[in-house]
Amino acid sequence: MLPTEPKVDIRIQRTKEWLYEALIILSKEMDYQQISVSKLTKKAGVARQTFYRNYHSIDDIITEKHQRIFSNAKEMMNHNVSLKELISYAFDMWNENKELFLLFQRAKLMPEFLGIGKERIAYILRKYKPHLSDTELRFMASFLSGAIFMTINEWLNHPSKLDKEEVKSMLLQYAESALNYGAHHPPAS
Repeated sequence: MLPTEPKVDIRIQRTKEWLYEALIILSKEMDYQQISVSKLTKKAGVARQTFYRNYHSIDDIITEKHQRIFSNAKEMMNHNVSLKELISYAFDMWNENKELFLLFQRAKLMPEFLGIGKERIAYILRKYKPHLSDTELRFMASFLSGAIFMTINEWLNHPSKLDKEEVKSMLLQYAESALNYGAHHPPAS
């Protein structure tokens, strides 16, 4: 007998999406810190009990949405996609989920966001750059997560004439240069 995927209750998924959408709307109408569970559940049209059945805090909505969106990145690694394809995938996901990126900013959760990004990048680097020492891996992951974040931040918050593909191409070029730097320039002693 083959293992089956766990059943997902469509009502729970729908409720979580309503809460997320209400959070996006409220975060545009008021300061994130002013959003209460009462305001959120009223806007979403769900009971407070329903909120607490699914989440401990409003921040959990953002974190869970982020984890769901990017859960495919680890799956992709099992299929031997290139690092360039993974970075491209991440950029496309942020492009498709601009509101989530901006919500992280409004919620002042950027340190958590960058920490999650750094962990994911370190996980990816460990597979694609196994020769890096733990220290090199930690610093490279920090550098890349910051660079990716700031590039996306610049593009989303300061619209330019560049389209998505041009920005993605620049990001990939910068990331590739950073990843190849150590191969051509040994660390200074």
